[in-house]
Formats: sequence, structure tokens, C-alpha cells
Amino acid sequence: MSDEKTQNIKGIIKYSIYFYVILFFLTFIPSSDLYFMKYAVSLLLLCHILLLYIIVFPVFKYTHYFYLSGGLVNLFFFRDIFTKFSPVEFYYLIVYYIILFSTFYFKKILQRVRVFDTIRNVAPRLKPLIEARFEIESKVSSLRNENLDLEYHKKNINKIYNQIKLINSTLQLKDMMELSKNILVDVIGLDNFVFYIKDKEEGYSRFLEHNISHEMQQYLQIFLRKKGDKFFDKITSYVKFAIEPEEVLSNLSNINIFPLILKEEILGMLLQYEDKRGKVDETIINNTKIVIRYISMGIKKAMLYNKVQELSQRDGLTLLYLRRTFNGFLEDEFLRAKRYKSKLSLIIFDIDLFKKLNDKYGHLFGDKVLAGIAGIILESIKDPLTASRYGGEEFIVTCPNMNKAQAYELADEIRKKVEKFKFNYNGNSVKTTISGGVAEFSVSMKNGSVLLKNTDDNLYKAKNSGRNKICK
Repeated sequence: MSDEKTQNIKGIIKYSIYFYVILFFLTFIPSSDLYFMKYAVSLLLLCHILLLYIIVFPVFKYTHYFYLSGGLVNLFFFRDIFTKFSPVEFYYLIVYYIILFSTFYFKKILQRVRVFDTIRNVAPRLKPLIEARFEIESKVSSLRNENLDLEYHKKNINKIYNQIKLINSTLQLKDMMELSKNILVDVIGLDNFVFYIKDKEEGYSRFLEHNISHEMQQYLQIFLRKKGDKFFDKITSYVKFAIEPEEVLSNLSNINIFPLILKEEILGMLLQYEDKRGKVDETIINNTKIVIRYISMGIKKAMLYNKVQELSQRDGLTLLYLRRTFNGFLEDEFLRAKRYKSKLSLIIFDIDLFKKLNDKYGHLFGDKVLAGIAGIILESIKDPLTASRYGGEEFIVTCPNMNKAQAYELADEIRKKVEKFKFNYNGNSVKTTISGGVAEFSVSMKNGSVLLKNTDDNLYKAKNSGRNKICK
């Protein structure tokens, strides 16, 4: 309660006391007659009773009964008013009821004053307790919210780790990356990203992407052209790379770069875009960092597995596919060509007079020639073409989506490269040539063996007609 209100109530009480004093003297104005003295005594008795009511019994439970009994006693003195009437008695009766009702009113005021005084005296002592209580409740609420956040993060982390187990469930790189994509999108909540996998020979190549817009693709080309692979090689931890406004006409603002690293070996990069409308939540960034470690392990494991698979399918000297692997390729491509009526051709090469070359220069030089010609073939073909070592000095190239004329052009190009190539033998240059045969798939063929036989027959035509040529 304010000091102004307290002063107002004190003023009311003060003037009320003045009022009672005036009333007290008013009781004796008409009491010169002894007959009316009894009324003065009655009013004095009433004043004393009311004084006791106000001061002596402020918290007495049944004060209203005490108040009522005082009024009944005084009515005994005014009993004559009902049988005979006089102005003096009427005057005393009015004064009596004024005193009666005004006392009740001032009693209420005193009660309020006592309450306000109590609050004013107790409030300073209660204030620290109330503040302490609010502080404790605030801390409890904060701890409760933190606990809920921890529970949420715990469930989220458990969900992430349960999903991470799937990454290690496959050794195929493509399948493993698809599982990683699902985790990043569905569990982590990453809205866009692109994976780059590092190849020791070809550098960084795009492997997998999600929700990459045309503008993002354009900026990627600008970014890679300006920075190059060496820029990626320097990134060993998460970094936020700012996009210059003049570099791209869009809302793109930053690139979040997560390196795929395992034991200091950089396996690739994960790039994620931010736009000017809002940054990626810090929780998403932290969860992505966790998942990236396991994706890196999965990529390395898949790479090692693919390398082992490749080595088991390739010839150790020439690095070409083995004959048994070629047989699988041939049957698969033959069935595909027959089902979809697509083009398929085969090329067979044979080194001319290879036995004489071995006899003259030795088998070590012969192996060098085999490896050199195999290298020329590998440099001349691109996916989906595959090269295999079919026999001692024979090589086969499987050519999906190529007709006989296209295959012949490729075969003759390889023949010319081999013819010009010089092999070093003890400081001397040695040349050799190859012959080749080309054949094309036909829907009338029963299986891939028929195509292989036709190609082989054309090879023998080339060898029997003077060598160093291609027959089709």
C-alpha cells in the first residue's frame, strides 16, 4: 500500500475521533433535566461498548454479537419512546443510531488499516522469499526445458546411430551412398547437398546429389573452376565458405563444406548450400559432422572392397579384365541388346608375330609389350566400353551402343597408335603391330558365343591377309 493511501486513512480516523468527541458533548446539551440524564448515560455506555468493540476486541471472532448486545442494552433506556414522544428523546435516538452505524463504518476502516500495516511491515521480509521462490521456479523450469532438450537430442542421436548401422551393411559404394543420402535427408534434415568423391587419378567428381537447383549447379561450376581440386585438398575440417554476391544471381549466401576424411586421407567432400532467408540450424550442422565420419568409413570400406573386386577380375600384368569376367560382360550385353534391340559390337586384337618377339628379346620384354599395348587400348576407350585380356597376346573390347562401322573406326585408331609406338629395349627402339577383327550383334544370333566366333573369324582374315590390319 502506498504512503499516500496510508496518510488518507489516518486522516479519516483522526477526523472520526473529532466526530465522536462532538457527539459526546451533544449528548449533554439537552440533559439539564434529570429525566433525560438517563439518555446521556445510555449514550456514554454505548460509546464505551463501541470503544471496546473497536480497540479491545479487534480480532475477536464474535464481535458482531458483542456489538448487537450493546445495542439491545441501550434500547432498554429508550423503551419510553414507543409510549410517549418528546423531541429530546427523538434527538437522542438519532444520535444513538448515528453513533451506531458510523462506528461500524470506522471499524471496517480500522480493519483495513491493520491489514495494510501488516502488509507494509511484512512485505519487506517476504520480498526476498518471493524473489527467491520465483528464481527457484525459473531455474526448475529452465532445468525442465533443458532436460526435455536433452531427451530429444538423445532420441535423435540414438535414431542417427541406428541408421548409421545401415551404412556398414553394404560394401557397394553406390548402395552405401544411397543409404547415406536417406540418413542426411530423413534423419538429419539436410535440405540440399552434393557429394564429391576423390579419385587419385581424375580428382574430385560429382557422385550423388539431392535437391540441387540449376543456380546451385551453375555456381558449382564457377566455384570448382576458380578454386580447383587443390582448394578441397586443403580443407581438413568443416568450414563455411561465403559466396560473393556478384558471383551468382540468386539467394545463395554460403556453402557448408564437410570433408570426408579418414586417417588424414581425404576421400571426398559434402557441399551444402545456405540462402539469404536463413542459416542451417546448428544442430543439423553438428549431426551432419557426426554422420560424415561414418560415411567416410563406409566410403573407404567400399573403395577397398571395389579395389579387391577389381583386382580379382583383372589381369595383374595388363590391368585388363580377365577372360572369365569378359564372358559375363558378353552375356549381359548380348541379352540387353537382344531385349532392347540395341547396338553391340566386339573387337579382337592379336599381336603380330608375338612369339618371335619373345624369342628375340625375351619374355620380360614381351610382358612390357603386352602392358604397353593394353595401356594404349585403355587410353582409347571410355565407359561403357570394356577391355579384357582374352588369351596370351589377344585382347577383346566390348562395345555397347556401337555398330560395326564405329567399332571398326575405333579398332583402326588403336592399330595406328600401336604401329607408331616405340618400345625401349636396352636403349633401342622396337616396334610391333597388331591385327584385329570386328563383328556386330544380330538378332538372329542365338547367344554371345556366335558373336565372339564371327569376331574371331574376322581376326584370322586380317592375320592371313598380311597382318597389321582390321577386318570386318
